[in-house]
Amino acid sequence: MNVRALRSADLAWADCAASSARDDRAAPISRGAIARCKAAGLPVVAGGPLFTAQHEQFPGVDHFVLNEGELTLPPFLADFVAGRAQQ
Repeated sequence: MNVRALRSADLAWADCAASSARDDRAAPISRGAIARCKAAGLPVVAGGPLFTAQHEQFPGVDHFVLNEGELTLPPFLADFVAGRAQQ
């Protein structure tokens, strides 16, 4: 969403939604996007500094990729594809 606004067509096309945010300034925008994704029936995956520090503040997120993505994202993706991703 730092390039263009989230469109309904984006949600209709997607199998899931992934979000990353750096700091508190993005929290209100992230909450709105998460709510739109959940209303569209999409599972939401979130990572980045905001979600690592404040994951408990985002109950709408289905899966968190916390800490360094280079380490945590590959095993998460393998579990997600296999249908056994944890929160």
